Amino acid sequence: LTDIARPPFSYVALGHYHHTQVLTENPPTVYAGSLERIDFSDEGVEKGFYEVAVEGPGPARFTFHPLPARTFLTLELDLPPGPTAMDVLRRELEARRPKLQGAIVRTRLLGVEKGAVPEREVVRLLREEFGAYYALPPTVSTRPRPTRLGAAAAPQGLSPVDALRLYLEQKKTDPAHLSTLLEYGLRLGEEEESGQGA
Repeated sequence: LTDIARPPFSYVALGHYHHTQVLTENPPTVYAGSLERIDFSDEGVEKGFYEVAVEGPGPARFTFHPLPARTFLTLELDLPPGPTAMDVLRRELEARRPKLQGAIVRTRLLGVEKGAVPEREVVRLLREEFGAYYALPPTVSTRPRPTRLGAAAAPQGLSPVDALRLYLEQKKTDPAHLSTLLEYGLRLGEEEESGQGA
């Protein structure tokens, strides 16, 4: 970054990453991101473009302009085991109908056995009855949704750094930042063990 973010430049435009990021302000070093959502890692991420004004020497002025983008939506639905699962699923989808219209949808069905809810029927419901643009076949799990980090996902005795890694991965942390944050976590843990922590 120090090789390209130098004062002689008014603005450094970067590409490849589809998430908007401003890395430095002077000069502005910016990933504009993509205009469209590309996959589920973009779920809920605002999309748009930067308008850049270069008015002589010094940092450029830049403004982000949001644009409408296709919706990616993940539904995690707790369903009862047994024959009422499809009825509950229909009610849950009906409650979310406005969000489903035109969206690319994936579903995680929790609390039911595989086969209790036919995958093709879930896809058909989402597309034909609820207006989803595209629906992935659902994933099914008999485990209930975790209520907090580690409640159902992590075994007892998880190291602090492993717990931090699990948390950051669940929060979809940018991989470019993951190793730095884990390094800081490791240092904090070492300082705490050696008694240097505040």
